[in-house]
Amino acid sequence: YANAGHPPLYLLRTDLHEVQHLYSQSTFLGVFKDSEFTSTPLQLAPGDKLLWYTDGLYECTNAADEPLGLEQLSRIVADCANDTNASWIHRIRQHVADYSGEKPVEDDISLLSLEISKPMA
Repeated sequence: YANAGHPPLYLLRTDLHEVQHLYSQSTFLGVFKDSEFTSTPLQLAPGDKLLWYTDGLYECTNAADEPLGLEQLSRIVADCANDTNASWIHRIRQHVADYSGEKPVEDDISLLSLEISKPMA
């Protein structure tokens, strides 16, 4: 994996029942002509889930102009981690919407989740 300047990935290891951050040091994609990106190998097991997201997810603010932040986002992701893939995304988005309330979101919010399926018999 490589993040190309995006926030760290979330990884839910099914066997450990914990959420981990996957960090990768590299510059933003498309900013510099001769950018080099380092990648880190990752072994995934059936049931493991990955979550990619944009910074608008944790930079959204509430009525008091307080950002959600990565720490609170990590708690939300962990709380929703045992859901199905589609439900995981939906519940994370709902938590963020509840946090923001009526305040319009000022940045894009994108989420992508991948769950490793079990091998077919």
